[in-house]
Amino acid sequence: MLFPLGHGLSYTTFTFTGLQVSPGGSSALVTVSNTESRAGRAVAELYASLLSPAGGLDRLVGWAAVNLQPNESREVTIAIEPLTLAAYDIKSKRFVRSSGRYTFHSGSTSIDLPAVEAVLLAGQDRVP
Repeated sequence: MLFPLGHGLSYTTFTFTGLQVSPGGSSALVTVSNTESRAGRAVAELYASLLSPAGGLDRLVGWAAVNLQPNESREVTIAIEPLTLAAYDIKSKRFVRSSGRYTFHSGSTSIDLPAVEAVLLAGQDRVP
């Protein structure tokens, strides 16, 4: 891979901390901080994986952009589309979300995801 998802040039750096996923898995909050002396725009990416014996597959489940002044921090809300946590079930011919322990990661690129939270989510038999 030449460039990870989210790679871009910026004149400032950002930190991502305090990730919190809502109990139902419909949104997440993460604190984004501009650690430099220039204003900048950060895109907070949110990835999720279902922990299973076969291993988890990380997938992008949401993102949100925020403009920050020098040394400013802000809590950012990232909406999670229900279909991004679902898989197609061939037998029932619909999308379902498996119940289990999901790990969420947030950061600025697909390979720089410092904010982490694991959450137990109930399954959904039918995802809209």
